[in-house]
Amino acid sequence: MYAIATTKKLYCNSVAANAQGMPPEQFLSINSCLDLNDPPEFERRIDRVSAGETLRNYEYQAWRWYFDPNAGRFRTKRMSFVSNFRLIQYAGQPCWLGQVLQADEMSERRG
Repeated sequence: MYAIATTKKLYCNSVAANAQGMPPEQFLSINSCLDLNDPPEFERRIDRVSAGETLRNYEYQAWRWYFDPNAGRFRTKRMSFVSNFRLIQYAGQPCWLGQVLQADEMSERRG
């Protein structure tokens, strides 16, 4: 769950954090939303959700962190996602709630 105004993470489930090899507190502390999404697609998606549209089975590509044991550090990998997104209110502010339904690694890597 992310605040729309700031794009800060407000909540994550353990599955989301574990998928990136991080404890939940570390995953929550990284504001990777803007860094890991393609800006034009991300802006279109959030504009639609902010306008009240519910996105079901929404397909997109983005980067995600993973721990590379060979390098001994985190890197990013390109992923293809299918997710649901919707607008919610949390602590008096508009937020979007995302539920990843499918995530597949692509061959392109960076960093």
